[in-house]
Amino acid sequence: MKIIVCLKSCPETAESEIKLTEDKKDIIRDKLVYTINEADNYALETALVLKEKYGGEITLITLGDKKSEEILRIGFAKGADYGIRIEEEKEIKDPLLIAKILATLIKNLSFDLILTGVTSSDNNYGITNIALARYLNLPFTTLVKEVTKEDNFLLVVRELEGGLIEKRRIKIPCLLTIQTGIYPLRYASILAIKRATSKEIKLIKLKELNLERKENIFLKEYFIPKSERETIFIKGSEDEIADSLIKILKEKGIL
Repeated sequence: MKIIVCLKSCPETAESEIKLTEDKKDIIRDKLVYTINEADNYALETALVLKEKYGGEITLITLGDKKSEEILRIGFAKGADYGIRIEEEKEIKDPLLIAKILATLIKNLSFDLILTGVTSSDNNYGITNIALARYLNLPFTTLVKEVTKEDNFLLVVRELEGGLIEKRRIKIPCLLTIQTGIYPLRYASILAIKRATSKEIKLIKLKELNLERKENIFLKEYFIPKSERETIFIKGSEDEIADSLIKILKEKGIL
């Protein structure tokens, strides 16, 4: 199988103090550590498992600056074969444009399967992967938690709302978005990481793809949610408490 995995380099913000730029269009990133987007890490792990089971090769693709090559090298250290970095002149935030850029590159590549994470941990749109499938006119399915190959089809198990499970048969070539936790993540050895530093990464300048780069989705503003709490004690009989509760919920626009 020829597998393409789309990876994104994202800042680790879970245990960092987040500060906004003056125009509130971005966060201050100077002291943040970047790593593979968590959901994409599971897409990479799925590709490695499929390669071990059925053979083939894995090509990693990322869109970003020179620093984003680090995540490709982590992928090499784990067992990926090839890496491509699309260099952007400035950060693109429109998920549909990102999908179009990836599609323009991928349509000229040979592949059986494209794997992505469900969403990115920074913007959390969950749009790029589905748009990519549509631009490439590929069958796709989302929230995949199990994959097996059967002839020219993949048998996938999806996790739906409320704990429901769906089994689906999808024809190759196709695109799958992978649910976190599908497999335990492997760690790259120090020796493998050292070897990965010498591996070639193909660089493609965005202008080489010859496509219109107009963004139609714009980020208006970041804001840090306020932490607020209000406790109201309601006294009276059961009927009085119920009436008071309904009145409060209506006043707050919940009912």
